[in-house]
Amino acid sequence: MLRKVLFFSLIFILSACSSTDEVKRTLTDTESAVLSRLDIDQVHETILELTKEPRVAGTESESNAAAFLRTQLEQYGYEVDEKTFTLDGSTEAKNKSQNLIVTKKPTSDLPSTDDIIIIGAHYDSVVHSPGASDNASGTAVLLEVARMLKDTITSKEIRIIFFGSEEAGLAGSENYVSEMSTDDIERTIAMFNLDMVGSADAGPLTMFTVDGLPNTATNTGNIANENLFGKSLPVKSSDQSDHYPFYNAGIDAVVFTHYPLEKAYHSANDTIDKLSKERVENIVLIISMSILELTATKSE
Repeated sequence: MLRKVLFFSLIFILSACSSTDEVKRTLTDTESAVLSRLDIDQVHETILELTKEPRVAGTESESNAAAFLRTQLEQYGYEVDEKTFTLDGSTEAKNKSQNLIVTKKPTSDLPSTDDIIIIGAHYDSVVHSPGASDNASGTAVLLEVARMLKDTITSKEIRIIFFGSEEAGLAGSENYVSEMSTDDIERTIAMFNLDMVGSADAGPLTMFTVDGLPNTATNTGNIANENLFGKSLPVKSSDQSDHYPFYNAGIDAVVFTHYPLEKAYHSANDTIDKLSKERVENIVLIISMSILELTATKSE
């Protein structure tokens, strides 16, 4: 039943888009097939699981969240590379955290490139907060995008990264970027970061770059949003998330978030009942479309 509902939702999107001047084109068969895989109830269940307790950087609860995510990714057929790193200065922490990295290699029957696309989200939360919006929402969206893209034909390498300890000075993303080779940095054409993407009480979906200027990631995000919803997203300036270390390395990076932020931000009130399923569903569609826009795919 859910897939039928999503199928008719996609028909509605296509119909709405076809009458909007801003839209550049209709969806390809591959795009329609990928988007129809979206299971919003599964996304909701992921958020429920992650928000059972706060996931403070370096604690057992953060490690438990990482174990849950790893199990899900392995069930989808991915090999998970878990990178442990040391934290500094947190009295709440055991001084260890971890990033989870999965790599989707280019599909052999398409002409491949050396380009890399990175999608990321942090899965930790602040102390005393279940962190539904910040950032179980972004984590669950990333996990669903990983599932939807698993068997999709692509011509670029896609790295999907679940960052630990963002709330401890962007520790996970800083560690990941510090270990990237010069070659990997030069090959990475865009980094998409998801942070607080589901709150019903926050402002509209916004793209933030460190310098406030558009780049490959924002341009691609806007193409996706225009093709889906017939309008562009605003681009503003912020360095307050995991896109920042990538920007410092010279990579075109963006964070998607709803802004202005919700009142429950960094509080015990950041609970799943404050989220909008429609907003969460929309960002899954936008990110999936963005990746497909950058990655040549075969029509089905």
